[in-house]
Amino acid sequence: MPTVTPSVEEPSKDGVSKPRGAMLQARRWFRDDPGGSPQPTAGLFITLEGCDGTGKSTQAALLKEWLEAECGVEVVKTFEPGDSALGKQLRQLIQHGEEMDERTEALLFAADRAHHVATVIRPALERGAVVICDRYSDSSVAYQGVGRKLVPAEVERISQWATHGLRPDVTLLFDVDPEVAAARLGAPTDRIESAGQDFQANVRAAYLELAAKEPERWELIDANGTIEEIAAKVQTLIAIKIQPKNVSRETSTPSSCAESCAQPQHGVAGSLEADRFGN
Repeated sequence: MPTVTPSVEEPSKDGVSKPRGAMLQARRWFRDDPGGSPQPTAGLFITLEGCDGTGKSTQAALLKEWLEAECGVEVVKTFEPGDSALGKQLRQLIQHGEEMDERTEALLFAADRAHHVATVIRPALERGAVVICDRYSDSSVAYQGVGRKLVPAEVERISQWATHGLRPDVTLLFDVDPEVAAARLGAPTDRIESAGQDFQANVRAAYLELAAKEPERWELIDANGTIEEIAAKVQTLIAIKIQPKNVSRETSTPSSCAESCAQPQHGVAGSLEADRFGN
C-alpha cells in the first residue's frame, strides 16, 4: 500500500482529527470505478457471444483464417474459460467440479478472465494484433447475472475490475432459437449445458437486451443460415470495423481488407461445430 503523508488535519464529526491527505487518498481508492480507467490498445478486440450451439466457435476459426489471408494482420484466437494453464484448471472446476453456488461460479469465471486478459489478450492488443475471443464478460452478465439470477450490474462490475476495464471494440452476437441450439448440441455434457431450456431462454433474452442497449458495439447475426452465409456476414462487418484501427499488418495495404470484403470468402468446408460453452 502506498505511503500517505499527512498534510492538514481534517476534523471529523466525532471530534477526532484526520489527516486531509489520507482522506483524499482514501477517496481515490474507493472511487466508483471498479476497473480503473480503460487503457487504450493498438489492436482490435473482437468478441463472439451467443448461447451454446449457435456456431460461434466455428465462425471464430473462419474469421481468423480470413483475416490472416485477406487482410494480412496478426490474429490471436482465444476463448473463455480455459485458454491458459491456470484457466484449464478453473474450467474443469466450473464445468465438471462439485456443485457450487451462483456467486462462486461467477467469481471463478472472473478469476479466469483476469488471468486471461493479463497473459493473453492485453499483450496481443498492445502489440497491434487482432484478438478474436470466443466469450468474454458479456457471457458472465448473461449466464451468471441473468441465467443464475444474480444482479447483472454487479457481475459486470466484477469483470470490469478483473480486466482493468478492458472492453471489446466489437461484439458479434450469434442468435438462434434455444431449441435449435439444443438440437445441434445433443446431450448436455457439463453443469451449464444441463441447466435446462428455461435457463437458456433467459440467457438468450439477456443477450438480446445487452445488444439493444449498446448497438454501437454489438452486431446481431442470424445464425440460422449456412456456415458460408454466416461467414460472409461476419467478414462484411469486420472489414468495416478493422479500417479505423491501427492493427499490425504483415502483407496487405489498409484498403485490401475492405476490397476483399466485396467478395466474401465462400466454399468453406466442414459442418457446423457443436458450439459448447467456451469452445
